[in-house]
Amino acid sequence: MKRPSLARSGLQTMMVLGLRLLTQACSLMLAMRLFGPGLYGNVASASSLAVVLGVLPNLGAGTLLMRRIALEPQAPADVWRYAWPQHLLLGLGLTVIYVRLAPAISGAGLIPTACWAGFALTEIVLSPLIVQLSMTLQALERVPLGQLLQIMPLLLRVLAMAACFGLPPGHRLQGYVALQCVAALIGLALALQVVSRHVRLNWRPRRPRGSELRDGTAYAALNMVSANTMELDKVLALHATGAMAAGLYASASRIVFAGTMPMIGLLLAAQPRLFRHAATDQAGLRQLAWRLALSCLLLGSLLAAALRLVAPWLIQVFGPAFAGLDTLLPMMAWVIPAMSLHLMAAQTLVSIGPPGRRLIYDLAGLLGLAVLMLPLGHRLGAPGLGWALLLNESLMAAIGWSWVLLELRRRVDHRAH
Repeated sequence: MKRPSLARSGLQTMMVLGLRLLTQACSLMLAMRLFGPGLYGNVASASSLAVVLGVLPNLGAGTLLMRRIALEPQAPADVWRYAWPQHLLLGLGLTVIYVRLAPAISGAGLIPTACWAGFALTEIVLSPLIVQLSMTLQALERVPLGQLLQIMPLLLRVLAMAACFGLPPGHRLQGYVALQCVAALIGLALALQVVSRHVRLNWRPRRPRGSELRDGTAYAALNMVSANTMELDKVLALHATGAMAAGLYASASRIVFAGTMPMIGLLLAAQPRLFRHAATDQAGLRQLAWRLALSCLLLGSLLAAALRLVAPWLIQVFGPAFAGLDTLLPMMAWVIPAMSLHLMAAQTLVSIGPPGRRLIYDLAGLLGLAVLMLPLGHRLGAPGLGWALLLNESLMAAIGWSWVLLELRRRVDHRAH
């Protein structure tokens, strides 16, 4: 199969993620107007906890597939044989745990009991299965198409959320949760149809091998910790400041994360090449790593400057209830380049070494976020939460790329001897 160039694949992926960015912006604007800052803080906390748990059911099957695909052309069908039954069993088990424990852990006291199962079904069972199918295409270096699989249910969710405005205020949350489940189910059906055109999925179940369980569990652990740094900040924010400030922070952090989409597109396009170069071409690996770092720094800084310029006008879009955003966003805009460099360093570490290295790296980031966010949020409110995220992402970017540099040098010295 002829591989597209990194520039072309990266550009196509950025265009697809531009659609995702637009979709997320519409979703964020609708959710903020649908619930208001108080209830939105609770919804963001509950949803974020479900997203974090949703990393576990796949047990790293997508990353294992990406590692195997270069040497095993039949890997997609073989991995799928154990991935889908494993996902359903673990996903349903985690759903029960989430429904019983999440209300106390997340602090989202305004969420009705019946909604927790809906969050779990959407974010723990259905959406991660779509991600697994997306990673199958990504392993085949069809990254833009793989990302489209994840965007389809998001587009359906936007339509579902818009429909909730026609419901009475007291029933909007229940309607939102139910329609999100329906959108994810439709998205999964469409994803299966698309992937089946490129890969012959083998539905005959098998037990995972010992090596698959061992390596997959390691990848799942590091993916969960990485997801914690992206999602559990909303839970920490709720505990540190309360629902109103947490709602403002959650809104600003969603906007900032959306700003990293172009760099994430570049990372997704480069990910299969990082694994391949790590195994076969050390000089190419070193060159690719530094190209990615420079691209993240330059493009991320430009997007941060753009966000600072438009921040005063965003309040007109989101409404007067989110008046604090016009002062919070200019400071948090610089999270974009820092977070982009952090994510790129983390993925490079996975590509050039065992998953345990990134696990240690991401655990340090999660601990640092908690240490910074709880006291600063308690003392300064929403601005304190923003400063905590900026400081933590900047520190993790510096540590990550220092570690990458040391590892690349070690590989050169090892080959020389």
